[in-house]
Amino acid sequence: MDSLNLTSLRENLFKIIDKVIISGVPQKLERKGKKLKIVLDEKIDKFDNLVPHKSIIGEPEKLIKAKPYLWQEPRNV
Repeated sequence: MDSLNLTSLRENLFKIIDKVIISGVPQKLERKGKKLKIVLDEKIDKFDNLVPHKSIIGEPEKLIKAKPYLWQEPRNV
């Protein structure tokens, strides 16, 4: 997170505010040697930004019932 000066903030105010709202990451500012932050008043859940995708190939039920820690000699050799 880099510090912005107020000129950059003025030029991109709405983009910076939207970025803080979406990501929840504070934006640092600097003015006359003083440091400030733009932060959300409320905490957001980090899992809200996750994008769902299909990563399981096959049947999910088989993964739940699977016991990979059991050794089966004929299958594992």
